[in-house]
Amino acid sequence: MQSIQVGEPAPDFSLTAHDGQRVSLADFRGKKLVLFFYPKDEAPVGTKEACLFRDAYEDFVAADAEVLGISTDERDSHRVFAEGHDLPYRLLNPRHHAGARHLRD
Repeated sequence: MQSIQVGEPAPDFSLTAHDGQRVSLADFRGKKLVLFFYPKDEAPVGTKEACLFRDAYEDFVAADAEVLGISTDERDSHRVFAEGHDLPYRLLNPRHHAGARHLRD
């Protein structure tokens, strides 16, 4: 399987976010989208990364960009993590979704 390189288009996906909403890459066609991948909810590195995106979120919005975080934690873990750190963007899990295996690597 080929890795995704910085600046390359992401493969199509349709995933459920921590808030229960379905999110598809097609929802963002023609828009700026920042996808960031982090290791695990509440892990020191993942928490720091997620909070850095939270703290800069208004800058992304001002640049007309949306932010999505992706890790393999389950939706309930993402929900608790997002609420506990006041994350204003959605968190996605690529596991258990058709066509999403490319996002794991």
